[in-house]
This record gives sequence, C-alpha cells and structure tokens, in this order.
Amino acid sequence: MPRVNLIILDQPAPEAGPGRSPYRIAFWADVPVSRQGFYANASVTSAWSGATATDITALRNGSVVEEVITFNPDTGATFTAMGATLTTMQATYQTSINAYNPWGYYGTYYVSTATPAWTTVTTA
Repeated sequence: MPRVNLIILDQPAPEAGPGRSPYRIAFWADVPVSRQGFYANASVTSAWSGATATDITALRNGSVVEEVITFNPDTGATFTAMGATLTTMQATYQTSINAYNPWGYYGTYYVSTATPAWTTVTTA
C-alpha cells in the first residue's frame, strides 16, 4: 500500500488565463499482486522529491504505480473543494489500476507435439 495517495507537486506558471494556474499532481496506487511484475522497473523514480527509499522501492518493484497529471481547478475554488475533487480523482485512478489487465492470458502457449495442447496461464 502506498504511504501516500496523492501529492501536490507544484504550480507552474499560469497557462489557463489570469488567476488560474494548473497544478501538477502525483497519484500513487496499489498494484494487484499478480500484476506487479508487469509494472516493475528497476530504474523508475518518483516525480516527488519527498519520496523515501521505501517509496522508491515500492515503485521499482511494481507494488505501487505513480501517475502525474495536470489539474486545473475551477476559478476561485477553495483548497477544500480542490482536495475533494483530487481525492475522487485518485480513487478513480486506483479503480482503473485494479481493473486494467491486458495480461489476462500472458504466457499462455501452444505445443504442437504428438498430442497438441494449449497450456493456459492466467493473470488475475
């Protein structure tokens, strides 16, 4: 489980007009155990400079995944309103990670010997 679920990274120069500056936000989500190997990447790092060694290990071993988005709050939105929107967005991101599985039959193979057969491998 990630130590944190979302991080406000920065607020670059305004692009959306006066009074509206987008924020860069990092979302962290758990990866289902059976799919962690597909997310593993020994060289990945976090966009957040506050990530601990344990956080980086989780990102590298594929147990946690990070996505950085640009968030444009409504003009005049309070921090509380922005926070509510962002937590909903992060929950949606977690749901999408749980549901996304293009590896359902990864590793399934066919052997054409005297008794041809499929060996089905499934990834939940």
